[in-house]
Amino acid sequence: MNFTRARSHPAISGAGVFLAVASFLLGCSDHTPDTEQAPGSAKGPVAQVSDTILVRSIDGEPETLDPHLSAGVVEWNVLVDLFEGLVEIDWDGDIKPAVARDWSSVDGQTYLFNLREDAHWCNGDPVTAHDFVFSWRRLVDPQTASKYASYLTTAGVLNAAKVSSGAMPTEALGIEAVSNTTLRVQLERPSYMFPAMLDHFAVFPVHAATLKAHGEQWSRPGIHIGNGAYCLEERVLREKIELRRNPHYWDADATRIERVTHLSMPSSASDLQRYLAGEVDITYDLPPDRVKDLSESVKGAIHAEVLPLAARYYNIYTQRPPFNDPRVRRALAYAIDRRVIAQRIYGRGERPAFSLIPLDDLPDIDSAGHWSSWAQSERESRARQLLKEAGFSAEAPLHVRLLHSDKDLSKREAVAVASMWKRVLGAEVELQQNEWKAFVDLQASGNYDVSITGWWADYYEPSSLLRPLSSRDSYNHPRYANERFDRILERALTEQDAQKRAKLYTDAELLLAQDMPVIPVFHYAVSRLVNPRVGGYRAHVLDTIRSKHLWIESPQDM
Repeated sequence: MNFTRARSHPAISGAGVFLAVASFLLGCSDHTPDTEQAPGSAKGPVAQVSDTILVRSIDGEPETLDPHLSAGVVEWNVLVDLFEGLVEIDWDGDIKPAVARDWSSVDGQTYLFNLREDAHWCNGDPVTAHDFVFSWRRLVDPQTASKYASYLTTAGVLNAAKVSSGAMPTEALGIEAVSNTTLRVQLERPSYMFPAMLDHFAVFPVHAATLKAHGEQWSRPGIHIGNGAYCLEERVLREKIELRRNPHYWDADATRIERVTHLSMPSSASDLQRYLAGEVDITYDLPPDRVKDLSESVKGAIHAEVLPLAARYYNIYTQRPPFNDPRVRRALAYAIDRRVIAQRIYGRGERPAFSLIPLDDLPDIDSAGHWSSWAQSERESRARQLLKEAGFSAEAPLHVRLLHSDKDLSKREAVAVASMWKRVLGAEVELQQNEWKAFVDLQASGNYDVSITGWWADYYEPSSLLRPLSSRDSYNHPRYANERFDRILERALTEQDAQKRAKLYTDAELLLAQDMPVIPVFHYAVSRLVNPRVGGYRAHVLDTIRSKHLWIESPQDM
């Protein structure tokens, strides 16, 4: 997902990512739960549902509440309250039942999902297998123009690529409703990670009757119908989104918070101010310059987390001169002192990155002479030499248009990077600042030279960080095309041995280090404030905090 920052489960880092991923994914081909309990519903004291209100911050204004037209984390934080897919990834990365009560596969290529008979939409209609067929077909339909149209291709669903390209009709997609409560999915190849990819807004169901009756208006308050723990009640643009508990939700009795308000925050400073004024229960982020003093003044409320499966990087548009020259791209990458950006501009625990996947998860990458092992002075020396070889000089400097969003930290980051490129390379840099929607559109259209962006793993597996660089992926904004990279990634998606998979990821990162279609800068970290009255909050491996797993502590329990 398009991302501006992220965080992680602190117990999973380094080589532990691969071991943790393998432990829960390799046994998922046949899943029958011991109970029908919602993930997390057993945490803490069970309270009767009352008129409790939770106020959460989100980092900006969601572009849409249509899951098939959504693009990033801003939408994700709201959509996981409004919708629910076949499965759910819990706090620790385990796959849990959601709309599907169980699933099975004999060969890893054909999956059967048995849906809950008590799963219902906000209007009381049952959620059926036909809803998923309709929704997945809509996702890949070229007329939908979903930014995530390629998600089912990555997941390996039969004919997904041909349908999304318009070469085959949507009916050819490898999904079938065997009955109202049985769904069959056919893959093009065996995939050990397929179920883990199904907790994502791209594959959430939409209410077909509402969409057909109201068209593009279907996702507005008063019309919107979701199948999650909460229903949309009100939306005030650039201010708030109000949700109320869904009484028809299959686990409504365990949903303890009656109403949820998602506040759109223009900045982390505004977020902090409203928290300190008692108007916010959970902040989205904190200003970097306030983390240290807040850790002393609000002990017990601050949560600092790091997420290895979320990388800050810069896209380079590879299809126009001079940025179609790998020497120019590598020169730009080597000239950046990422420790300055990670530690001085952000300074919340962000770790400098020289690869999309954390180096600790890539066996023997240092022994391959990877650029991460060089001193910064050596990187800068090599950068100057590469740019000279590419034909640039003081008399003929490199010109770069640097695209970035209007977020405060992005603006500071852009100024710092431009200064580094000027100092090291003599480059002339034009800063192009845009509000979020325009920024996303410019990236998608290729109207940039370099863009400051990032990626948050769509599913709990390192391959998700590499997926946007596949030539078949709709999020390949650099327009990077390397058949060898595509083959490595496809092998990794089917490889069940964790060590062999890690070696494939090393090979992929070494290839990216040569081609440099993106510039890794750091792996995200964040500090946020959580009011002590909120029960159930803990770090999630993908930072997916569903309101249904939280509760408001009674005064005597605090």
